[in-house]
Amino acid sequence: MSEWARRRSTSSWTNGRKPSWRAGSRTTAGRLSSQSERGTEVPQHMSQVHHVGITVSDVDASLHFYADLLAGERIGPLDRSGPRIDQVTGYPGVVVRQAFVRPPDGTAVIELLQYVGGSPVVLDPDNGHVGAAHVAITVHDLDAVLVRLQAQGVEAVSDPIVCSAPMEGFRAVYVLDPDRIRVELLQPPGRS
Repeated sequence: MSEWARRRSTSSWTNGRKPSWRAGSRTTAGRLSSQSERGTEVPQHMSQVHHVGITVSDVDASLHFYADLLAGERIGPLDRSGPRIDQVTGYPGVVVRQAFVRPPDGTAVIELLQYVGGSPVVLDPDNGHVGAAHVAITVHDLDAVLVRLQAQGVEAVSDPIVCSAPMEGFRAVYVLDPDRIRVELLQPPGRS
C-alpha cells in the first residue's frame, strides 16, 4: 500500500472524521483531486499559471500601463458579448472589453477585463482587504523601472525593501496601476 493510500485510510489522519473525496477536495499531499468513474482517487496536479485576470475600469489605460511595464505584446482590446459571455460572467447583456499582455519572458499572461454593463461596485484593492490580490513581476533593475514609472506619474506605495526568507535577497516594492491595484515589482538577488 502506498503512503498516500495508507494515510487516506488512517483514522488519525482524519481526526475521526470521514474524509471528503468529492471532486476538488484536497488530498493528504495538498494536491487537488477528483473522483474517477470507478470511485477511485485520481490526483490532479496544477502544471502552471496560465494567466492572471484583472478587472479594470478602463481597458485602454490599463493595457498601456501593463504593456509598458512588461515591454510585452499587446493583444486586443476585443469586445466580447452574447449568450456565452452572459452565461460565463453571470451578467446578462454585458459587454466585456478584453485585452492581454504577453511578456517577452515567461509563460503567464495578464488578462485585462472591463465589464461594460456589469456591476457598478468598485472594490478597494488595498492588500489589507480580504479578497485583494496582486501581480508580482520580476524586473532586472528595480531602481531604473521605478524611476521610469514615477516619471510617468505612477505611485509607489513605499521605497523598495529587501525581502527575508523564503525570498531572501529579493528587492521589492508595490506600485499602483491606473485602478490603484497593487503590482509588486521584484528584483532577484544579484541583479543591479
